[in-house]
Formats: sequence, structure tokens, C-alpha cells
Amino acid sequence: MNSQKKHLRQTVHPIGSQEIQETLGSAKALDFATPEALLQFDRSITTTPVALRHRIVETLTQTPKSNSIPWWKRLF
Repeated sequence: MNSQKKHLRQTVHPIGSQEIQETLGSAKALDFATPEALLQFDRSITTTPVALRHRIVETLTQTPKSNSIPWWKRLF
């Protein structure tokens, strides 16, 4: 019986100071007037995975349309 234990190993790769400067130098701070502007910007640069997009469309087409009268008006 082979009783070798498998361990996860953490490997640290040193990064040169030039690479750090290039990474930090390319980052730009952006200010947004409203949270909605931030979300619009994020949506413009982020792509939705195809599988998730199909699931969302499928769910929206299967969801029944709600009544135009709110539930509390139907009760009272």
C-alpha cells in the first residue's frame, strides 16, 4: 500500500521592480458621478459569458407575466 501524502504547494514567483512599475503605471483612477455611471462603464468593458447569457434569456422567456394590478390592491 502506497501511503504517500499529497500536499498542495504554494509557489511564489518573484516579480522584478520594472514589472511592478509597468503594472502600477498603467492603472488609471476613474471617477464616476453616480453609481449608475460606474455600472454602465463596467457593463461596457465586461462581457457576459455565453452560457450565462443563454440561461438569463431562457429564464426571462419562461417567467410568466405579472398582473398589472399589484397584489395588495387585489387583496384590499
